[in-house]
Amino acid sequence: MKIIFLGTTGVHHTLLAANLYLTDEICDPARMQDFADQRKDHDGKPIYVGRDEKGNEVYTLGAGKDVLMAKKSIEELVGILDFYPHDLLVKPIKVTGDSLFPFINKVSTVIPSKSIGRVVAKYLKSTQINSIARQVQGFKDHYQLH
Repeated sequence: MKIIFLGTTGVHHTLLAANLYLTDEICDPARMQDFADQRKDHDGKPIYVGRDEKGNEVYTLGAGKDVLMAKKSIEELVGILDFYPHDLLVKPIKVTGDSLFPFINKVSTVIPSKSIGRVVAKYLKSTQINSIARQVQGFKDHYQLH
């Protein structure tokens, strides 16, 4: 099975959620591979994060402003392509201020700066980590992914 953590970007809160899902540990976002890497996000491709203990592949994906529409579109494509719904799970991750992350990515392409990524990492770790952890735990509980 494949699991996609979906958000406005694939390199901020979704990446933190995917790492929490895989490790059950809160780590420093600024030290995560691909964190705030706008080039990865602008590719428009899912970003592979790793495999869980059951062998499920875990990805993140940035969908821009309309995350729920993207989720619905992905799930509809699963049906159109004759895959089974359990072949792909899509979990939207929502945090306060996530609508600004695509803008931050655009600014980062014009003004390359690691300090912008550090500010976002600090914000997520200090104010949003509990919300992200609850969303990940609820997802695990709902699909019995322990």
